[in-house]
Amino acid sequence: MRISTIAPFDSTIPPFDPTIAIFDPMQMDRAVVLDKLLDFSHYGPRLEAEGYRLHTIYPPKFCNSTIPCHQYRYSPIVPRDTPGIRAVLVVDCEVVKTKNNRRMLASVSAIDFFTKEILVNSLVEPAGEVVDWLSHQSGMSQRKMKSARRSGTIMQNWQDAREEVWKFMDPKTILIGHTLVQSLEVLGIMHGNIVDTAIVTSEAVLHPASQDEQLARKWSLRVLSKEFLKIEIQTKATGHTSLLDTFAIRNVIIRCIADEKGLRAWAENASIENQQGLTRRMKKSKLRLEKWKALKKAECKKRAQIDTKEGPEDNTLIKSF
Repeated sequence: MRISTIAPFDSTIPPFDPTIAIFDPMQMDRAVVLDKLLDFSHYGPRLEAEGYRLHTIYPPKFCNSTIPCHQYRYSPIVPRDTPGIRAVLVVDCEVVKTKNNRRMLASVSAIDFFTKEILVNSLVEPAGEVVDWLSHQSGMSQRKMKSARRSGTIMQNWQDAREEVWKFMDPKTILIGHTLVQSLEVLGIMHGNIVDTAIVTSEAVLHPASQDEQLARKWSLRVLSKEFLKIEIQTKATGHTSLLDTFAIRNVIIRCIADEKGLRAWAENASIENQQGLTRRMKKSKLRLEKWKALKKAECKKRAQIDTKEGPEDNTLIKSF
């Protein structure tokens, strides 16, 4: 078995794991679980609508991502019985912002969906000078990066990170993530066998008529964990790392598989709240528009009064000449 040669920067399994009480995929027929995951996987038009790169032939305006178009690669084709290749992986990455407003890979984690085995978990040396660690979003910090450099537990670049993830997957591997497009973008990976929990849950709420239009809204992993799993994540107490997020993502998709009624119930509530939110935003927008119109009307009225007062004086001056 090919296990990552990079020492994990945090190999602690998160304390929360509601899957024991809900559903353990190891206790169910593997083929049944895979079939359910394939039911949740997304067609090409949906993936492209959400920004997934499925091929390298794109107009220049679409090649402004973190990784240049020519450096994207398809998942490598290897014999299916190659040691270490997994049927299903859960992947998550964290990023930092560098010069020219680019999002660069800073950490990567991958776990086996069935066994929860931590396969890859490492910080990654960002490419370029970091101008924003995005600590509130990624949990990254200069201190963490310096510590990893001193201990030698850091990958040198995003290409090394991609190679580590590739050790455990081939084109048939199902990749699970939350807005996984962002992780694949900073890894430079093109892959078509995707289950994105952000898409799965948003489609359950919005019921889009078309697969080739971007979804109007997606629910964050933090919100899904809180509302759907009744678990708090990404807090000051639990912290925020890519490893924690992979387990949270796994829990969300397991709940979707095991409790379809629960998914529908959550989606119905989320749909109502979403509609109420839209109504509130429309009212606020209408009030802002009315306020703006009133201000413009007042300005025009004031200007008209000033012009009326100045008019006779101007005429007198003109006549005096």
